[in-house]
Amino acid sequence: LYSSAASDVYKRQGYNEPGPLKRVLAKHGIRTILCLADYGPETPKGRKERAVAGELDVDVLMIPMPGNGVAEFAKLDAAADIIADPAHRPLLAHCAAGVQRTNAAYVAYRMKHCGWSYEQAIAEAEAHWLDRDDNPELFEHLKQYADDLATRKTAPSTKPSMQ
Repeated sequence: LYSSAASDVYKRQGYNEPGPLKRVLAKHGIRTILCLADYGPETPKGRKERAVAGELDVDVLMIPMPGNGVAEFAKLDAAADIIADPAHRPLLAHCAAGVQRTNAAYVAYRMKHCGWSYEQAIAEAEAHWLDRDDNPELFEHLKQYADDLATRKTAPSTKPSMQ
């Protein structure tokens, strides 16, 4: 289990079988699981996770991403929005190993909702085992996501003025 800077609010890890998952959820008072793995709710892993969550009254939200973490920007946005929403806290985000997809989601969150630069967000991800040599494609993809976010933030508003 890897904790983010606000460790009382966000946790991250790889997939857990029911016993360890129950212990993590109970110990940390988790209210929401954000599953970024590419298995569905009706797969054996999905059913196990939902059964444990149901026993402990924990919500499970699923945003399936490819194993290398190179997800569509809309999925990165959706994951970032869930992480940012106080209604989901304390939150546990996970994928298979807790590295590629989970870090991609947290990088997106840090840039979109915390105002962090690409470099700041990547530094945190590297502290949680994201390795440039293992997955240079993800680093490039997240840089493109950062550029896209910057474009969206500077784009003129299409809303009518209130004058």
